[in-house]
Amino acid sequence: MAKMEHERWRQQRNRDGWTERGRDEDEKTKPYLVPCGDLPADIRKLNREMIRALSSSLAEVGLKVVRTAPTEVGTSSSAQP
Repeated sequence: MAKMEHERWRQQRNRDGWTERGRDEDEKTKPYLVPCGDLPADIRKLNREMIRALSSSLAEVGLKVVRTAPTEVGTSSSAQP
């Protein structure tokens, strides 16, 4: 899930005009607009921790993450309860 979320984030930033370079909000550049496998290990770990925290937060309110049929990155499918 962390890889999927990173790719979704990266594609969204690219569509919004961001490019990969040193971090500069005014210039719309970020150093981590690279494929997940090219991220530094500490950033990949941070991404995994974020997904685990999200899963835990969902569980606290009685929700859970489930696997669905694959969809194109950046699109969503309707979830049925």
